[in-house]
Amino acid sequence: MTSPTKPVALITGATSGIGAAIARRLVAAGYAVVLHSRSSAEAGRAMAVGMENAFYVQADLADEAARVRLIDQAVAQWCRLDVLVNNAGISRVISHGDLAAATPAIWRELHEVNVIVKSRPTVTPFSRAMLTPFELGRWFFLLAVGAYPRSA
Repeated sequence: MTSPTKPVALITGATSGIGAAIARRLVAAGYAVVLHSRSSAEAGRAMAVGMENAFYVQADLADEAARVRLIDQAVAQWCRLDVLVNNAGISRVISHGDLAAATPAIWRELHEVNVIVKSRPTVTPFSRAMLTPFELGRWFFLLAVGAYPRSA
């Protein structure tokens, strides 16, 4: 466990694309970062090793217990959180010729990760981490980056 004087950012979906770019930019700006991904653990660990003040946690954001564990591990590592970049998102390609493949389970998973995670479940444990202990005058920032389902 490290208690940096630097601000700490948790970036979901941090192992590629926009999330990776945000993580690199925050490290360059002096932040300690927690990198997250759902399935690219090897890439996440490699990114963390290659960055100063970076830590990687794998978690499936469709699972509420995993979301809470993600926040708990981030706080355990850095003793604080200042920024949550809620970048992770998923999509499923459904052929126009096979719309029956868009099952209720697929829609639930898309909704959970792309809508629910952007609001209540990730923010709630994050808010608790931010406010315990509460430091008067301390600000925190939440950024939600969206993803959209697509069809083929």
